[in-house]
Amino acid sequence: TASDERSFAQLKQLQGLPDDFDLPSFTVEGKKRAVGNGVPLALGQVLADLVDRDYYGVTEPVRLSVTHRELKAVTDQVNLSVTCNCGCGASLVGRQLYASPTCRKRAQRKRAIN
Repeated sequence: TASDERSFAQLKQLQGLPDDFDLPSFTVEGKKRAVGNGVPLALGQVLADLVDRDYYGVTEPVRLSVTHRELKAVTDQVNLSVTCNCGCGASLVGRQLYASPTCRKRAQRKRAIN
């Protein structure tokens, strides 16, 4: 945290951030607090990979960067054509059955009629 004697550079190193990482709009104390309270980069990457795999169906690892935004959209090719169960044709992500609450209600009404 910002109350100890560690420098911003030391905190960045402990969290696994690159040396050129900066938060230009923060004060030095704010930078130390933000980095000190954050999740270490390696742990965040592992958690993100688990969420990607289990929820979104990402099957291939992708290169990540803290300082450069990159497209991260490698998905399971089998699930690319999954569409909403109500019949609207919307694409679904992860374990979704319906694209929205409206779709869920539409499907419920269809079941009630049949």
